[in-house]
Amino acid sequence: MVDRRRSFDPQAARDQALYDLLRAKKLLDSEDPTGAGFAPTAFEEGAADFTFRVAVNGSSRPAVVASADFVAGSSAADVQINAALDSCLDVPAGYGRVLLAEGVYELTAGGSITIHDNCSLIGAGKGATILRADVQSSDFSFIYGDRTVLAHFAFETYSGGS
Repeated sequence: MVDRRRSFDPQAARDQALYDLLRAKKLLDSEDPTGAGFAPTAFEEGAADFTFRVAVNGSSRPAVVASADFVAGSSAADVQINAALDSCLDVPAGYGRVLLAEGVYELTAGGSITIHDNCSLIGAGKGATILRADVQSSDFSFIYGDRTVLAHFAFETYSGGS
């Protein structure tokens, strides 16, 4: 007799539900050619309209930086990320997405990222897109509205430049 029971993984179930939602809204390719998780159509030709691309100079690949709509420097990356997110406000029906290329995005201490209603902030993968904030002097905040999606990036905090 073959045991056909499967263990239930709540994180995998949430990831699959998010993947299905993003595919339904045409925010992801139907296939994941990398095999590394979900594959945003981040910096490929033919990405949907109302997509704003952010890369980080010195951390993202040069070709990716060259094709980005917004390029963050070595610090205060939240300024460029917020500028891209603000572009979603000009999209018909208020729906847009901001795709973060691979790289390490150093965030302003005490700063925030504001994701507006009907906007998505999607990275290139938890190991590929890293948002880092120094929280020694103050906290960093994510402010988000209704019907927002935050996916496929890691958020790291550190204290005092370490």
